[in-house]
Amino acid sequence: MSAIIDDPQARILILLLWDVTDREAGVAIVDLAEAQRDEALLSACHGEGLIEFIRRKYCYVGGGEHQKLVLENGWNVAELYKAGRQPVWKLIREAIAEQVDRDIRYRIRLTNRGCDVAGVIAKTSSAQSTNGDFNALNNALNALTKLNVSMMMVSQHLAAIQRQSQDYDLGFAPNGNLSRICRRGSRLIIWEPGSADDRHEFLELCSNCEWFPKHVKSLWESQREADDALGAVPRRLLENIDALTARPWLPSVRRYCLDLVLKWPGETTHQSSLITIKINGRIDEMLANAVHRDPFPTWAKFCDLLDQYGHDLVAIRDAVQPSPLVNHVTAPQLHAVSRETNSSNSQTVSEIPSRFEIAYRAFEFAEQKTGKELSDRDAYEWLKENGIDGHILPAYETWQRYVRGGRRLHHDQKNSPRGARVGRSIVRPDEI
Repeated sequence: MSAIIDDPQARILILLLWDVTDREAGVAIVDLAEAQRDEALLSACHGEGLIEFIRRKYCYVGGGEHQKLVLENGWNVAELYKAGRQPVWKLIREAIAEQVDRDIRYRIRLTNRGCDVAGVIAKTSSAQSTNGDFNALNNALNALTKLNVSMMMVSQHLAAIQRQSQDYDLGFAPNGNLSRICRRGSRLIIWEPGSADDRHEFLELCSNCEWFPKHVKSLWESQREADDALGAVPRRLLENIDALTARPWLPSVRRYCLDLVLKWPGETTHQSSLITIKINGRIDEMLANAVHRDPFPTWAKFCDLLDQYGHDLVAIRDAVQPSPLVNHVTAPQLHAVSRETNSSNSQTVSEIPSRFEIAYRAFEFAEQKTGKELSDRDAYEWLKENGIDGHILPAYETWQRYVRGGRRLHHDQKNSPRGARVGRSIVRPDEI
């Protein structure tokens, strides 16, 4: 369990499902960011009993062109462990590819156990340790995770309102609240506050409009908290991250992400400028801005960057105080892949962040089993297909970063002959 919770993508997914407007309804699989839609991640979370796959109960009334979808109360939960049921990866692929009404798409939500875990993560786990370095790194990681979730919630809610506004003309009061809904091109009001019309699409639209300003407020607060938390990380730890990433890490985080997340994408001025268009809670203004400058690709890029920065912090945090469950390679096969290294040219395993070491050994294991040199992608696909007992693969981009981190720390350059290694590179027959 701890190994999954320590994965930044798993934390983002769990907090995202915790912060949604309707926890019982969860989030449609197709609406998840690609990193959270990863088959390995969802399979691992489902296997630990943190999430479940659901679909709204429904039926069709009438036939032919008069056929109408009717939503019923309650949800159907996919019981994937019964005999003959499809595996998680297959359900995910079908959920992404299926062409059905949005209201009956497959969704995921937290189980009762997942809600307990989300509550612990949300409350923060920094108090569990008296290690000052660990606390500083953990606080920074939690702050980046919260900022990532806030960014995703703003993006998802604005995207939902934008889709719904294609069918309706929305009217807003001076305070920015939704005041009326009209059919597109018509002045006839079909909904207004206090209306008896409780159709699902109206309720969903009203809910999105109600929660969007709250998520914008959370984004501003999260940005300030993230900047403060990163500033509290000791300089010597930042120097370690600089060496790991081969760049001035904190200035890069601020320049390419933190200093930009509050300004509207496409603006050329810095967000501290008074003339910069800022992200705010007025939906009418944000919809108008989205027509001229599409914000969603930029917001997705920020989420990816925050994910990468989170992985950098996890790597250093594990080196400071490793988690008991991830401080060693748990898969028996990985233990069999031994390497003789020159002590002056490589760090010991205990000095290397565990995720880097596990991914690095897994790559070597794939090459050893296939008997040939593999690219990172080929090794990942082989491991994904054949598996290693006790080893859960993260998303490919994450795993590739871990492998590269392991190579750097082992001074093993993939494109160099044997990477300046000394000794054997494969196991003995009696070790297989």
